Amino acid sequence: MREKTTAVQIVMPQHCNGYARPRLFGGQIMAWIDVIGAVAARRYTGKSVTTKCVDNLNFLAPAYLNDTVVQEAYVTWTGKTSLEVRVDSWVERLDGTREKINQAYMVFVALDENDQPTPVPYFRPETTEEIIEYSAAEQRRLAHLEEISRELESQGWRRIELVISIVKANVYVLLAMIPVFAVGFALFVLCNRPLHLSFSLMGPVWFIVVYLALIVVHELVHGITWAVFAEHHWKDIEFGVMWQLLTPYCTCTVPLAKGQYFLGALMPLIALGIIPTAIAIACGSLFWLIIGLVMILSAGGDVLIVLKLLRYKTDAQEILIYDHPTKGGSIIFER
Repeated sequence: MREKTTAVQIVMPQHCNGYARPRLFGGQIMAWIDVIGAVAARRYTGKSVTTKCVDNLNFLAPAYLNDTVVQEAYVTWTGKTSLEVRVDSWVERLDGTREKINQAYMVFVALDENDQPTPVPYFRPETTEEIIEYSAAEQRRLAHLEEISRELESQGWRRIELVISIVKANVYVLLAMIPVFAVGFALFVLCNRPLHLSFSLMGPVWFIVVYLALIVVHELVHGITWAVFAEHHWKDIEFGVMWQLLTPYCTCTVPLAKGQYFLGALMPLIALGIIPTAIAIACGSLFWLIIGLVMILSAGGDVLIVLKLLRYKTDAQEILIYDHPTKGGSIIFER
C-alpha cells in the first residue's frame, strides 16, 4: 500500500485576496500543493526532488478566511528518474465535513548529491484504486503527446501514427522461432565439430534468471541509446510496464531524427542478441547460444516497428519520429 502525506493549514489574512469576503489566493494553495507534493516525493524516493511540471490542476471550489484546508499527497506513477504525485485539497468544516476544493497532478524528478537526475524506486500498483490511478497517469502521458503534436503541427509538421498490435507481434515472433533457432544451431554445429555438449540440472534455473535480467537490460539499452540523442538526455527517457500484457517498455518523450530512433530501437537486438550469439558460436557455448537466440526473438517487436517505418514512403524533406507512449509503434512528424 502506498503512503499518504497529509498537511493541514488554517487560512490566515496574509493568505487571502482583498475581496469583501476574504478568499484564499490561488497562488497560495498552489504553493502548498507544491510543498506537500515534494514531501510525498521525497518520502517515497529518499532523495531530494525538483518540480518538473504540473500535469493537471483544477480549482473546484473556493476557501475563505479562517477555513481549515486539509491536503493529501501520494505517488501514482514512476518513470526512470521521475514520479507523479496526486495532491487532493479539501476545506474541512467545524463539524468535520469536507468539501473538495482542488485536485492536482505533479511530476517531480529525483536528484542525487550533485543535483543530477537519479533513478527512483519502481511503483507497482496493487489495489484497484492504484491500478486506476496508474492507468490515468498513462493517459496524461498521451496528453503530453497531444501537446507536442499541437506545437509541431503549428510549425507545419504533419502527424502520422504507425503502431503494431502487441498480440500480432508476439505471433510473428513465435513464427520466427523455428528459422531463427534452425540457423543458429546449424552455424553452431558447423563451427564446433566435433560437438562436446554437457548439461546441468541448474541450467534451466540459470537460464530463467539470466533471461529475466536481460529483459530489463533490453529496455535499459533502448533508454541509454536514445538518451544520447535526446535534448535533455535521461530527463527525456521514461520506463514503465503495460500491466495488461505484463510487458515492460522504454519510451523517449521527445521526437528524434530517423537514424537516431532506428539505432535506439535496434540496439538491444545487436547488443543482447546478435553479438552474444556470435560469441557463443565462436566459443562453443550452448547456454549463451540459446540466450542470444532468445534475445534476438525478444527484439522481434522492435524489428517489426523499424520495418513498418521503412515501408512507409514519403516525399517529405524532414522527418521526426516520436516513440508512442502507450502502444507498440511510433508517430512520424513530417514536413
